[in-house]
Amino acid sequence: MKRILPLVLILILLLSVTNVYAYGGVTHYMTCNKTYTKMISESLPDDYIIINKSNCDYTQLNNNWYIVEESCTIGQAPIGPFQPGGVRINGEVHIVIGDGVTLSVQGGFGTEHPGSRQGELHVHGVQYGNCNLEIQGMFADKAVIDGFHNCAFGPGIDLKEFSVYGCNVTITGATGAKGVAPLDACGKDGYAAIENTNVNIFNSTIRAYGGQGGDSGSKRALQGPNNGGNGACAIQSCEVDLVSGTLELYGGKGGKKLVGSGGNGYPGDSKKSSSVHTKNASVRNADTGENINLGDIQDYQSVIITTNNLAVATIISDASPIIVVLVLLIIVVAFIIVIKRKKSRA
Repeated sequence: MKRILPLVLILILLLSVTNVYAYGGVTHYMTCNKTYTKMISESLPDDYIIINKSNCDYTQLNNNWYIVEESCTIGQAPIGPFQPGGVRINGEVHIVIGDGVTLSVQGGFGTEHPGSRQGELHVHGVQYGNCNLEIQGMFADKAVIDGFHNCAFGPGIDLKEFSVYGCNVTITGATGAKGVAPLDACGKDGYAAIENTNVNIFNSTIRAYGGQGGDSGSKRALQGPNNGGNGACAIQSCEVDLVSGTLELYGGKGGKKLVGSGGNGYPGDSKKSSSVHTKNASVRNADTGENINLGDIQDYQSVIITTNNLAVATIISDASPIIVVLVLLIIVVAFIIVIKRKKSRA
């Protein structure tokens, strides 16, 4: 019995470790060193808030750390010009997304005052490329009175700073409102995926899609054309530092003219009034695959900009769960061999 008890204890430990990692427990997060030459792993702070399926009713994130341990959705769709939806960022917010986990955001990330360049959001993975953040800008389509349209939050991101460390991010700007005849039969322009924001990318992939233009009204206007809205650019009035990883920029499609005079909306640019800073990057046309220079991106072109990933520093505390399990298995096997040898000698 004394010989069996240690074996039982080891098996219990093995199962408990496997269960913890299978659930997605997060203890560390990825970031970059101060010289921007290597990705490193840091321990979580003592105070943080867990986000999971049973605790995801967030429309505001305050100056804190948030750990996403399982796939879920936060934010809300806009329901009117004075309740624009989305998730408001106050202060400096860090979100750590666990391995294999997807965080979806309804309505985008912004602040109480769009375009004010306030609020910082830092998104961290645990291992490069093994987590996902999906952001969908939304629009209060029921707000049809001209002048109220822009009260609803449309961009996917409108902050002072947005940084990503080891994560896949997809951001889509809101589609413009449909035209409403006879008051205003023209569709509204779409919203940019990222607007008025400094963006920093480390060992991550960001795909930014400009919102589509709204279709025109289905009935003729009393006067004037029935134009479709213009598609939005992927990024607008942004400064992007692509330190390592990939940035994909796709302009939104123009809205359709359904009836009457007028025309379809124009497609959106990949970037407007924005700069992308990077080194040793390859740039290609997303539609044709043709290589182009970063400074030669034309209107309406969708582009993919890629540069090499930084090396990732490996530390013992970041050992893979598989390695932990293998070590415990080796201990169990060694223990069994010792017992058998003692029995054979006896």
